[in-house]
Amino acid sequence: LSGSLYPLWSAEDIRTEVGGLQIIKNDTHQSPTGFHFHNFFSVRDDIHKKFFTYGHSKTTAYVLPLWELSTDLENGVRCVKGLSGKGSGKWAIKNARYLPGTSQPIWYTYKKNFDRRHSWWKQIVKDEEEEYGAFSLSLATKKELEKQLMGDEGIEQIVKFLNQTEESSSKRQVPARISNWDSSKSAVLGLATKIPLNECRQFVGSLRATGYVGHIILGIAPDAPQNLLDYLKDQKVTLKFVEMADNCTYNGSIFRSNGRDKVLDTKNWHCPKAYPDYKITMARFPIYRDWLNECDTCTDGIILTDVRDVWWQRDPFETAAKLKMEHELMVFEEIYPALDNRNWLSEFPIKQCKKISLGDTPMLCSGSTMGSRNGILAYIDAMVAEFDIWIKDKYCRSDLIGDDQSIHNYLFYTGKLEGAVSIPYRTGPLHVVGWIANKMWRLAEEQAKRKNATTGAVNFYVENDRYEEWLPAQYKFIDPNTGLILNKDGNPSAQIHQMDRFGTLALRWRQQMNQLSWPYNRMAWQSFDNE
Repeated sequence: LSGSLYPLWSAEDIRTEVGGLQIIKNDTHQSPTGFHFHNFFSVRDDIHKKFFTYGHSKTTAYVLPLWELSTDLENGVRCVKGLSGKGSGKWAIKNARYLPGTSQPIWYTYKKNFDRRHSWWKQIVKDEEEEYGAFSLSLATKKELEKQLMGDEGIEQIVKFLNQTEESSSKRQVPARISNWDSSKSAVLGLATKIPLNECRQFVGSLRATGYVGHIILGIAPDAPQNLLDYLKDQKVTLKFVEMADNCTYNGSIFRSNGRDKVLDTKNWHCPKAYPDYKITMARFPIYRDWLNECDTCTDGIILTDVRDVWWQRDPFETAAKLKMEHELMVFEEIYPALDNRNWLSEFPIKQCKKISLGDTPMLCSGSTMGSRNGILAYIDAMVAEFDIWIKDKYCRSDLIGDDQSIHNYLFYTGKLEGAVSIPYRTGPLHVVGWIANKMWRLAEEQAKRKNATTGAVNFYVENDRYEEWLPAQYKFIDPNTGLILNKDGNPSAQIHQMDRFGTLALRWRQQMNQLSWPYNRMAWQSFDNE
């Protein structure tokens, strides 16, 4: 097969290029005339390599155990453990040598081959458990529970996840800290170099609508359109032009697996001209440090935040004061225990770089961090110092977009962020909704398909033009009178981060808020103030 762009060809590739017919026997079972042995390797590293590089590759293939890579592999592990199988592979566990129909793979009819293969596979499972820990039915159960979200009981399952999170967060009390931050002397910093006017309106407009009069400092592209510049200046946003480097010196990824080096193909990154050694996800931190050092009046509370996927519902600094959460440095948990640091975004980079696992600990979001001026500057120094270590170490240097979050979690859980306090999910001024928002949207899409809804999940739960009721009441996630997203205590969250994970569910509500200049943001603060 000449002219190939790829070194390997799948059966589908061959059929597509040269044609062919699938021949079956004319019996009641339509028995096959040939067999393909799937994942038929004698060394476990070859299986990981296959899942990492070939076909529908998985970036997590070197950090997850085999039983989390596919149902087929999980059934193989269940076979070794004497457990029942899952899905369409259930029959294979009991009848590996006796397929229905008149055809059998000749290789398996020879008992010595069968026993030898089973011995190889048992050794593979043993080696996997030595590296990743014992096969966990609890993890498998969690995955099965997540699949139930798409079923008829989906809403009830989401409520269960939320209730589990409430139980977890209620057991971990955050000590009170009052620092008397002055909101007018505080600052919100973010990069908005590729963000269009409508998304900047959502970010800046919703924040100003809370009554916040402090600093907003945004990095934008030097060639930003005039209408964007005019809007940001009108909103008293401090503009910082971020010029990108012609050549990014951050490039390349080498990591370790089973004692051997793995060299990946590199990709070009966008890096700022001021810091070409850092990809932009890392470079934003020294950039923020420069901006803070240039702002003599940014003396009190500081927030470092993403911009594109954020809206605001209350002044975050006044909210922190009300909650008595004015700590030197606050890091914010995502939904736990549904999402923890066994997720590939933490597990993969940290394990390759540091040879440790953070395990079953709450995932912390690096896109929303809050603290005092001194606390945030010390945090940035710690992050940049660690970036320099990761960049120089061939086992740490990575092409992953989100490894700043890996480093963020690593520093906190190894005690390297002095004075840092972890704020449980849905209890503080900043609320990272991503994981559960995605589940809500996926469920709505599935329900829309079943009802043959012509517009899909767009405003799926809105009835009788009551756009404020854009989520089911059972979730107790929004105020049905305003549509604002709530913290666990029933008060509106000050910041909503990763709001794009809701997909089109809140489309009408967001349109109304932007058109009406976020009228409920002041009401949200007043209702809180009167408690």
